[in-house]
Amino acid sequence: MPAGSLVIVGSGIQLGRHISARSISEIKQADKVFCMTDVFTYRWIEGIRPNLQPLHIYYGDEKDRRQTYREMETAIVSAAPSVRILVHPVEWDFNNH
Repeated sequence: MPAGSLVIVGSGIQLGRHISARSISEIKQADKVFCMTDVFTYRWIEGIRPNLQPLHIYYGDEKDRRQTYREMETAIVSAAPSVRILVHPVEWDFNNH
């Protein structure tokens, strides 16, 4: 992917059965990895990417989810000013978001 791009990959419902080789490759090659998964998957990804950025930290008791999602969006988009989101098999471009 070109510099300033964002690739979104899924780990699947059962990590060992559903995560693809391409997803693993993208995780390993990424400049920055944000993660919103169950604890088991989080720990596995953390094993290959110790500098992983958790997204669950934005949740809070009595906090409006819309605020949580805006904070997640800000964290992700600020990491890549010109963002290309790849969600197989469709791509969307959000340049200068």
